[in-house]
Amino acid sequence: MYPETRSVFEAVKAFDQSRQTPTYGDVAKRVGIYHRHVQRHLYLIWTWCDGRGIPRLNAIVVNAQTRLPGGSYTPDNRPLSRERFEKEKLRVFDFDWNSVEFPGRPV
Repeated sequence: MYPETRSVFEAVKAFDQSRQTPTYGDVAKRVGIYHRHVQRHLYLIWTWCDGRGIPRLNAIVVNAQTRLPGGSYTPDNRPLSRERFEKEKLRVFDFDWNSVEFPGRPV
């Protein structure tokens, strides 16, 4: 796992607590990494959440133009429909993220 992944997790969690849907650029700016690298960390977060049976925290991070998660959000690389995104987003917002701790140290 990359050391920045926990920092991305914590950044997205902070956006979740205010019920915001940040863009990849918003997350990158908060963590201090290049925006194109955010996707790699979100994938690791997605697999970590899936392995624990909890909502996919990365679901609330969106493309600036479409305001939806990118195609790589789903296993079949198809973008989410607006309806499915709204359901996933609510699952993330309603989950108690303080009850889980992502491995590693934030950088």
